[in-house]
Amino acid sequence: MKLIFALSCTPGSAFVGLMGSEMDYSSGEDADVSESKIDQYEDIAYEELKSGSHLIRISNEAYTCPYCPKKRKRDYLYKELLQHASGVGKCNSQKRSARDKANHLALAKYLEKELAVVVGPSEPVAEVDPLADHDGDEMFVWPWIGIVVNLPTERKDGRCVGESGSKLRDQFIWRGFNPTRVHPLWNYRGHSGSAVVEFNNGWSGFNNAMSFEKAYEADHHGKKDWEAVNAQKSDASDLYAWVARADDYNSNGIIGEHLHKMGDIRTISDIMADEARKTSQLVCNLTNVIEVKKMHLKEMEEKCNETSKSLSMLIAKKDELYLDYNEEIKKIQSSAREHFQKIFNDHEKLKLQLETQKRELELKGEELEKREAQNENERKKLFEEIEKCNSQKRSARDKANHLALAKYLEKELAVVVGPSEPVAEVDPLADHDGDEMFVWPWIGIVVNLPTERKDGRCVGESGSKLRDQFIWRGFNPTRVHPLWNYRGHSGSAVVEFNNGWSGFNNAMSFEKAYEADHHGKKDWEAVNAQKSDASDLYAWVARADDYNSNGIIGEHLHKMGDIRTISDIMADEARKTSQLVCNLTNVIEVKKMHLKEMEEKCNETSKSLSMLIAKKDELYLDYNEEIKKIQSSAREHFQKIFNDHEKLKLQLETQKRELELKGEELEKREAQNENERKKLFEEIEKNTMENSSLQTAAEEQKKTDENVMKLADIQKKQKEDLHKKIIQLEEQLDAKQAVELEIERLRGTLNVMKHMGDDGDLEVLQKVEAMQTMLREKEGEFEDLESLNQALIVKELKSNDELQEARKELINGLKDLSETAHIGIKRMGELDNKPFHEAIKRKYNEVEADERASELCSLWKEYLRDPDWHPFRVINVHGKHQRVLHDEDEKLKGLKNEFGDEVYKAVTTALTEINDYNPSGTYIISELWNYPEGRKATLKEGVAFILKQWKIFKRKSGMD
Repeated sequence: MKLIFALSCTPGSAFVGLMGSEMDYSSGEDADVSESKIDQYEDIAYEELKSGSHLIRISNEAYTCPYCPKKRKRDYLYKELLQHASGVGKCNSQKRSARDKANHLALAKYLEKELAVVVGPSEPVAEVDPLADHDGDEMFVWPWIGIVVNLPTERKDGRCVGESGSKLRDQFIWRGFNPTRVHPLWNYRGHSGSAVVEFNNGWSGFNNAMSFEKAYEADHHGKKDWEAVNAQKSDASDLYAWVARADDYNSNGIIGEHLHKMGDIRTISDIMADEARKTSQLVCNLTNVIEVKKMHLKEMEEKCNETSKSLSMLIAKKDELYLDYNEEIKKIQSSAREHFQKIFNDHEKLKLQLETQKRELELKGEELEKREAQNENERKKLFEEIEKCNSQKRSARDKANHLALAKYLEKELAVVVGPSEPVAEVDPLADHDGDEMFVWPWIGIVVNLPTERKDGRCVGESGSKLRDQFIWRGFNPTRVHPLWNYRGHSGSAVVEFNNGWSGFNNAMSFEKAYEADHHGKKDWEAVNAQKSDASDLYAWVARADDYNSNGIIGEHLHKMGDIRTISDIMADEARKTSQLVCNLTNVIEVKKMHLKEMEEKCNETSKSLSMLIAKKDELYLDYNEEIKKIQSSAREHFQKIFNDHEKLKLQLETQKRELELKGEELEKREAQNENERKKLFEEIEKNTMENSSLQTAAEEQKKTDENVMKLADIQKKQKEDLHKKIIQLEEQLDAKQAVELEIERLRGTLNVMKHMGDDGDLEVLQKVEAMQTMLREKEGEFEDLESLNQALIVKELKSNDELQEARKELINGLKDLSETAHIGIKRMGELDNKPFHEAIKRKYNEVEADERASELCSLWKEYLRDPDWHPFRVINVHGKHQRVLHDEDEKLKGLKNEFGDEVYKAVTTALTEINDYNPSGTYIISELWNYPEGRKATLKEGVAFILKQWKIFKRKSGMD
């Protein structure tokens, strides 16, 4: 704030204030401003920028435009800001004023001349490993989240308020931490004085988060300092901040609850393994895309070659057509002459033939008319039989078949298939420091191999035998290489493993196995120090000290590899992966360009082909026109020759055509009748075969429907029986109490008789015995009633439990249905967010609306979960006590006055639902709901709805 105030008090601030009042697109005044005036404005704005009157550079890489304060995008890179300034300064739009254009032209000039030297060409930045100072097993909240506490708050209108998240985010951006969002934490009391800071999910976000934490630790305002302040119970006025870890995630309070909603806890090793898996998947996908593009390109080339061949063939055919056209013209002329001569000779013969044919056709016509009448009668009979069969058409066999298939899949195959269980992933880097120096590729060392002397040289076991032993033990080496010198076998060997992380895992398992048996490197060094004899093998993984040792092992390790840290290997793999992705992307772009060129060539070839086809069609039309001209001239010539015979010929031809048409029609009808007759017979046979299966399937469906109705009746009877049993239990309870009273009375009388019996009165003794027998009978009767009562209570509880379990299963099964269904699941007590968003949008702009709406909605959710807030009162309605909402409650009244009836209605609806359906707890529950009637649905309605949906599903899937 101090920096902005200082800038506004510079000598050029008078011009900035004047420009600010006129800069809001006053295009009407500046439309006719001359170019010299714009240049003058540009020079003034340039001097302002040089004197430092405007803040342009926010951080090392981020810049801002001082002339666009209302624009949403405030942060630019150098190139983006230069492009923005040039585009606005050179645009022809009348929405931009002349001064606005001059200011942006001056900004572009300032960026090119003044800041270009400061920014300079971007040099390659040395890669910094953000994981160098952190253990791979340290548990962080992911996505990376920071925690800020001790935020200043003040009390207004009965609740705590504080700074907005956007203001805190701007402060952190100005300090270079680059968060994506700052979210203050609110509860039912208001602002809690805490906030969570969200960073980018990538490693750049992790680097920013750790810089954020270290900055506060350097100022003694980290997590430990805050815990010390809380332990001393002293007051602190400054902010304390740190990066969220596992203890914050598992803490009780608003911070722990919010962290549970935003992410989960993961180790750095897990995140790196996940990124490596995603990168390999990306590489695989890009490789597949390249292969598909190659195939597509190959197909396009083949199509292009085929098109070229067809084009050349069409050109050759066009030339042949020209030749054929000329030959056909000559042949037509010669045949026309010959035909004229034959007509004169054959005229009489043709007349006689036509008369004979006319007689024959008349006879055939009469026969065909008779057959048609017979076919019509047969067709009517067949149609009547088909209508009888169609009324009994079936679809039940399909139903029965598919129901049997579903039953088989559920009972037989469900056990065979089963759900596949996920395999837990193991991180091979979890127990190792990233800076530990290993020989790479991964190599193990084996010493004290047994040797013996033969022919003056030492010999021992082969490397393949040792490799098989290690493979059998599960270490999976790729090769075992015994080391030999001029004396023979040295008693040592090197074990090579796979270069990847699986090889590293096998190598560390190899080393730990020998260390567990006290045959590791330290044990071998102790044996050498004591100079004692040892007969077993000793083994370990090669590191820097083995690589730099003198001797045959060090020499061989120098030949096979070099020493590297795990962090270097991981960075190298990441760099290679990114390079591979870049190369694959470039290859895809080249293939796209090649494919585009081939498509353009193919389009050009298609255009030329279409033009040739059009020319061919024109040639055909010309050819047909010439033929028509020749024919017309021939007809005119014929008319001159045959004037005497034309009328007779025309009459005979018309009669012949009519008879031929009738004959053809009759033949077609006869053929159609024959085909229809065959089809009708086939359908009749088919229908007779299917009617039997239809009847059986219909009977099965009828039995199924009867079973469903019986089940509903049984449930209804069970409910009636339960009510009867309840009444019976009440009667038995009354009888039980009466028996208890009778037993107590008899016992009292018996005691009295016993005392009276001491005088030796025989009559009294007899009465006592009778009273005792009666008491025993009453006690037995009481025990029978007690056992019957207990049995009935157990049966009733069991029936109620079964009904509740059925209702729960029905609720779980219908959870995915939409609210548009007749019967569905409603979450009772859930708060609707839409009225909050609509009310906040009416009071604030769109940038702040979403954040404030989410804060207000979360605040009222906390209110609803608060057991101490109970805005209800009990009233007497018709002699019954009813609980209703308290209209004068301060919170509800303030909510209604501030945000309107819709928000008030959403909150009161949630309160009423919680009070009605879950009065013992203040949490949301799911309930089976009848939406049209707006009430709780019965179990019978739910079962009927499921049966209806099942019938609709069967009908749609063709099972009916």
